[in-house]
Amino acid sequence: MNIPLVEIKNLSFAYGNNEILRSITVSVSANTLTAIMGQSGCGKTTLIRLIAGLETPHSGEIIINGKTVSSPQKITPPSQRGFGYIFQNLALWPHLTVKQHISYAISNGSQEKINEIANFFKLRAHLDKYPNQLSGGQKQLLALARAMAPNPSLILMDEPLTGMDPVLKEYVLDFILKIKGSLQTTIIYVTHDSSEVEKTADKIIMMKDGKIITSGTPADMKNSDDEYVRSFLK
Repeated sequence: MNIPLVEIKNLSFAYGNNEILRSITVSVSANTLTAIMGQSGCGKTTLIRLIAGLETPHSGEIIINGKTVSSPQKITPPSQRGFGYIFQNLALWPHLTVKQHISYAISNGSQEKINEIANFFKLRAHLDKYPNQLSGGQKQLLALARAMAPNPSLILMDEPLTGMDPVLKEYVLDFILKIKGSLQTTIIYVTHDSSEVEKTADKIIMMKDGKIITSGTPADMKNSDDEYVRSFLK
C-alpha cells in the first residue's frame, strides 16, 4: 500500500475576488510521479505554488509527512520544507557556475560530493561553465541537479520541458525517470504534454476551472467517459 506523502484537504485560493482553486482534496503517494494536467488557467501552477509554500491558502490545509505545512493560520516557509522546485524558466543564476549552483544547493558541500552529483547528471566536464555556456539539455540537467542535490523527499516541476525539441525532451525525460527510480523521490509535475505523462506518470490529476475533476493512471484517463479528460491523452 502506498503511503501518502502529500495530503491536500479542502484547499481554496483566490486572487482578490478571482477564485482560482475551489475545495481541492487529493493525496500523492511517496516515491511516485504524479502529473497535474488541465486547460490553461485551470489552477495547475497555483496548486503547485501552494504546495511549495509560495502562496497562502484561503481555506483548507496541506499536510506533508503527517505535518500541516500550509493553512490560513500557518505557513512553513519554502526554505524549511526540504523540497526541490524546477520552474518553467528554470531560474538558473547567470552569475554562478555549474559547480557553484551545486555547491549552493548542498550548503557548500565537499568537492567529492559536488563531483558525485555532477557525474550523476553528466555535468562533470562543465563544472566551470556558466548557464549561458551550456546547451539547452545541459541547462535542464543543471536545474535538476540543483533541485535534487539536497536529496529532497519531494520535487515540484512546473512545465520544465516546455518548448524543448523532441530529441532533447526524450533525453531529459529519461533522466527524470532515472531520478525517480534510483533516488526514490516523489515528483509532482505540471504539464500539457501527453507524451511526457504516458512515459513518466504513475498518476494523473485532471483539473478544470479550479477543481479536480478526476484522477487515476494514464490508462484510466485514456479510457475515461469524459471527452475533456480524453482530450489531454491523445
